[in-house]
Amino acid sequence: MNDNNITILNVTKKNKKFIVETTKDTIELDEDTIIQYGVFKDKVFTTEEFEQIILKGLENKSLLKALNYISYQVRSEKEVIDYLKNNQLPSQIIESIIQKLKQLGYLNDERFAYDIFEYESKVKLHGPFYIENKLYKKGINKDLVNAVIQSYTIDLQIENIQLIINKEINKLLKYPVRKQKQLLCNKLIQRGYESSIVFEQVNHLNLVDESDESLQKDLRKLLKKYEQKNLSTQELKSKIIVNLLNKGYEYADIIETFAKFEY
Repeated sequence: MNDNNITILNVTKKNKKFIVETTKDTIELDEDTIIQYGVFKDKVFTTEEFEQIILKGLENKSLLKALNYISYQVRSEKEVIDYLKNNQLPSQIIESIIQKLKQLGYLNDERFAYDIFEYESKVKLHGPFYIENKLYKKGINKDLVNAVIQSYTIDLQIENIQLIINKEINKLLKYPVRKQKQLLCNKLIQRGYESSIVFEQVNHLNLVDESDESLQKDLRKLLKKYEQKNLSTQELKSKIIVNLLNKGYEYADIIETFAKFEY
């Protein structure tokens, strides 16, 4: 017997897999690999041939893992490559699996990128900068990202900004107008909208100011905070005015409310 040869001693089916006992060791193979290479009892292979069989079995097993991975949600090519790399697979197997997934239609970065755009812009109401950043994180190439972001028109940005404002506006009535605008701008910019468009839309709003009650409440808190600090009347007033201005209250409203308090 040639020491470089490997003989199949036994092949036993176990569930959907096959346990293959050889003169060298025992391995597990899938049915496709068994049939493709004719792995049956008493069959003899060279070491090189059997190494190819093992690699093919590993590839088929890993392909099933990749299919399971993308069954939960659509993935980009980079995400699948990273997943396969985490399984410590040889590069040639990873490349082969990626090509098969593309051929089967399971991997398509262009379709993936536009699906992300549709979902994030029209369901989650995220702006173009948010989507751009997300696509780059998913490994989408620059040219494709640019093409996708071109689909995010100014009109769509304005439409989404108005939807977000309408959703948020009633939560902000307790704040002064300046503070309302600041909070709206911050939220919209954080969601990925262009700052120039955000400022233009927010500055044109006719906001309702129902902050009198909160102004009085904040003023009382500040009077209580500073009353133990042995400040002159002017020092006390100056500190409180600065603090309230920083909270977004209008100077005239602060002075008017101050006049209602004795201090």
